[in-house]
Amino acid sequence: MPTKVVVFGSGDCGQLGLGEDITELERPMVVPFFDDKDITIVSAGGLHNLALSSSGTLYSWGCNDEKALGHDEPEWNIGIIALPLMPSERIIQITCGDSISAAVTSQGRVYSWGTFRDSQGVLGFSPSNTQLQGTPHLLDTNNMKVVDISAGANHLVAIAGEARDTLISWGSGEQGQLGRRVLARHKINGLRPVNITPKKGILSQYGLASGSYSRIACGSYHSLAITSSLILAWGLNNYGQLGNGDSSGSQMLPYPTAIPNGTSIVDVSAGEHHSLALLSDGRLFAWGRGDSGQLGISKDFTSPSYSPMQVAPTSFEAPVQMIASGSNHNLAVDTNQNIYSWGFGAMGQLGAGSDEDRHVPERLMLPKSLASLAGLKVRQIQAGGQHSLLLVEHH
Repeated sequence: MPTKVVVFGSGDCGQLGLGEDITELERPMVVPFFDDKDITIVSAGGLHNLALSSSGTLYSWGCNDEKALGHDEPEWNIGIIALPLMPSERIIQITCGDSISAAVTSQGRVYSWGTFRDSQGVLGFSPSNTQLQGTPHLLDTNNMKVVDISAGANHLVAIAGEARDTLISWGSGEQGQLGRRVLARHKINGLRPVNITPKKGILSQYGLASGSYSRIACGSYHSLAITSSLILAWGLNNYGQLGNGDSSGSQMLPYPTAIPNGTSIVDVSAGEHHSLALLSDGRLFAWGRGDSGQLGISKDFTSPSYSPMQVAPTSFEAPVQMIASGSNHNLAVDTNQNIYSWGFGAMGQLGAGSDEDRHVPERLMLPKSLASLAGLKVRQIQAGGQHSLLLVEHH
């Protein structure tokens, strides 16, 4: 079915894809460029985006200061372009961080461009290549086939193996987001792929014989993975975003986070300092930073939560089936195809027609020209730094 890409929020670096005259949108708007491109996947990063078409063409737009768009043009205002030098392999997944982009191919290879960064500056992508990478660079995966990947601000975590039983990480590890210890004086080691899969002894404490990982999500400086009925969390925990009951510094190794009275967990998402988990019965839980309403607990809840709490259930008209987290805002879709947004709204990223924060999820109203399309269905939602993307299909 035909698809449309819908955007809203901040566009001061061209991340809306609507030209240099539109730098902020408080209401959703269709990006005309993609109307005939049959887009199948989109990804939103801090200040840039990727979109993949059914023909295999990969498009990028937004900020290119550090080559995250996959070309060497210095300015963002050249608009949306097709990446000129992509591998001939079929791309099956894409992800965006702050200054990094990555694509997974059907052969399980990972290509990346832009750069990882840490507090000292540019890291590059490998110990032998510490420069900005304007064209796709084949990442070392330890000869493992990657099947899923997620980008944080400056790190990547992947699920690998036919059995989805291995976790691999690359990038900056300053806050523990790689799930392994990286010493400051040997920070280049973060660029080497390392298997961070928890040992069986750790999992056996929670009744699991071994781990098969269904989903991963990277926040800016922390990471989440779903195995069976558990969430493993690691990285920065200054607002309780790991959900382990406290807010003590960073956690270097993956450790379980429990959902109270939880059925099976089907999805996770992570923002700058908060996390979400979606259960199979459509309930949604949140934890971490909440000062801008990121947690969606109640209209007067602005404190951090160090353990998972249920997102206001009366906000949703039907069970939730899809979630996405940006830096400080979230999107969700229920089984009736209603779209919701909440959290920080100063740049219009909630699509609510104002720049106010929302402390509980509220329905997002699509423009009449879009809402009136026959068979309209949300295929994907993506939340970036201060902007949002929707991929919708119609008859």
